[in-house]
Amino acid sequence: MSSTTTTFTTTTCSTTTTTLTTTTSFTTTSTSSTSSTTHSTSTTTTTAPNAGFCLFRNVTIPYNSRILKAVVEFTGYAPGDGIDTDVQCYFENADDSLPPSDKADLDTRELTSGVAWKNIEEWKDNYPYQTPQLKDILQTVINRSGWESGNNILFTAKNDGLDSYRLWSAIEHRGGVEKARLKVSWIAPKKLDPPVITPVETFQLSAFDCEIHAYPTDASIYYTLDGSNPNDNDILYSSPFEISSNKIVKARVYKPYWTYSNIAEKSYSLYSATPLRFGVQSSLDLNQYTYNPPLIPSFYQGANYEVYVGYRQGRHQDIHQRIHNVTVHQGATINTAILTLQLSQDTTTFYPATLYVYALDADNGVQIETQSEWESLMSNLTTASKMWAIPPGELAGTDISVDINNVIQEIIDRPGWASGNGISVFVKDGTPEVIGFMQVNHLVDEVFLDIAYT
Repeated sequence: MSSTTTTFTTTTCSTTTTTLTTTTSFTTTSTSSTSSTTHSTSTTTTTAPNAGFCLFRNVTIPYNSRILKAVVEFTGYAPGDGIDTDVQCYFENADDSLPPSDKADLDTRELTSGVAWKNIEEWKDNYPYQTPQLKDILQTVINRSGWESGNNILFTAKNDGLDSYRLWSAIEHRGGVEKARLKVSWIAPKKLDPPVITPVETFQLSAFDCEIHAYPTDASIYYTLDGSNPNDNDILYSSPFEISSNKIVKARVYKPYWTYSNIAEKSYSLYSATPLRFGVQSSLDLNQYTYNPPLIPSFYQGANYEVYVGYRQGRHQDIHQRIHNVTVHQGATINTAILTLQLSQDTTTFYPATLYVYALDADNGVQIETQSEWESLMSNLTTASKMWAIPPGELAGTDISVDINNVIQEIIDRPGWASGNGISVFVKDGTPEVIGFMQVNHLVDEVFLDIAYT
């Protein structure tokens, strides 16, 4: 694996920070340079550390690269005071540094650990000087999860309390040829393969153990169970874990000096032999007249009244309910699908009501809001239907049910069906033109569809 060596140079910042950004020095006392190309950042007391900084823009080192060497090289501007001095070197511990607006701003920045630069000899003008090795503290920045190639890095040096100083050239000095330089050698990381999540089969009969494997085996796996994309702040995988309900497992592999993997994902669903109950969003009563000439159809909408279905007052009356958030996976086998309505009055004693149950043949059933919508959808019902004979003499308050598993199966088998979609159910009158109907409640807590599936 070959290494890369690159030199990054400081650049000019905004005009509001030009003085501090483009002219920097190591100082330990209130002494300051009066030159237009240098600037002392010393405080008014000798006990407070003084600091200078350089901002290196567009540092094109990939995330998690292995840093082999890293130094900052300066060009001496003036000899200084002739006394050996000590400083501590830091990088800002940030994903993408911005130039400080002033020294107070610089003092608030979170820094890496420091590297001591001891016994700095007297500097000569226009002569290069290098810091000690900074590879370990630069590695801290490059390993940050938010670091990206092309981000900025802030270097700062603070005195160790000695009453001495050194000056380096500003970026404008001598046309910028003496600007500070960050010299780095690194090895770009290989990209890790995504982890393998098992079991492979995403539909399970009961609770099961989930395992995640990665290569290399000493890599770290982080995962989530809520559908969010994982990073190295999420759950660290250590051993198989139980899944006892529908879950989306996402996992990603991390390893020092490697590029983290793409995300692996499994969406697990548990089969339900015990029926799951789903309720309606709302219901509509549609009275379709068969008189000739036809009368104006009536269309009722609301959430707090009773509706009729069957043959009544010379017309066929149909109803519609949208069953919402049906969390059954696509392709499941529907064992039973019990539609339950509640009578709001005794069924007629004249004739049994003969009804037929269909569903809208759609991936995600809609809630009908107008008569024209109803009429336009009547040609788009399921092929499957279920006859429902309602005998006379049933008492008000009774729950009446019918198994429409064949109708629901046709919807669940649609390629575009997804768990959580809605199903629009239609109960249509098929009674001969003699009186036979039922009056049912259509409140949202009185209409149910109980589905058992495997």
